[in-house]
Amino acid sequence: MLVQRSSNTLNWKQCLLAVGALAAGVMVYGLDRPTETTLLGRWIHGALETPSIQPSRLGLLGGIIPELVHPFGFALLTLALFPHSAKKTRIGLCAFWLTVELLFECGQGIGWPVAHFFMWAMPQHTASTMVANYFVFGTFDPLDILAICVGIVAAYAVAEKTAIPSLAIHQKGG
Repeated sequence: MLVQRSSNTLNWKQCLLAVGALAAGVMVYGLDRPTETTLLGRWIHGALETPSIQPSRLGLLGGIIPELVHPFGFALLTLALFPHSAKKTRIGLCAFWLTVELLFECGQGIGWPVAHFFMWAMPQHTASTMVANYFVFGTFDPLDILAICVGIVAAYAVAEKTAIPSLAIHQKGG
C-alpha cells in the first residue's frame, strides 16, 4: 500500500523565487516601459506625479525581462503548489505554461481576429475588453518568444534543483 505523508503543501523556495521574479517583472514593466503603453505605467506615474512619457532606461532588456520572468514566475509558482510532484508532472506543468505564453505572444501577431473572438465569446464583459486590448495593442516580438522559452527552461531547472523529494513510502499489508 502506498501512503502519502506530506507535511509540506507548498514548496516555499519555489514560491518565494516565483513571487520575487514576478515582482521584478512588474517593477520593470511599470517603471521602464513608456507610460502610455501600460495601464500599470499610467497608474504608477500618476501616483508618483512623474512625467507621462519617459525613455526606457533599460533599453532592450526592459522589453525582455518581463517576458522572461512572467513565464518563469507563473510556471514556478504552479510547480510550488505541487511540491511532491513527479518529474513528468513538472515537465507537463512547464509545457502547459509554455503553450499558454506562446499562444498569447503569437496572438498579438494576428491581433484583431483573436480580439474579435474574445469579444464574441464574452460580450459586454470587462475581461473580454482587457484581453482584446492585449491582442490588438500588444506587439509580437520574436525576442519575446525566445525570452518565454528561456523563462520556462529556467523555471524547470530551478524546479529540479529545489524539488522536495516524495515522502511516499511503501508499506506491506492491507
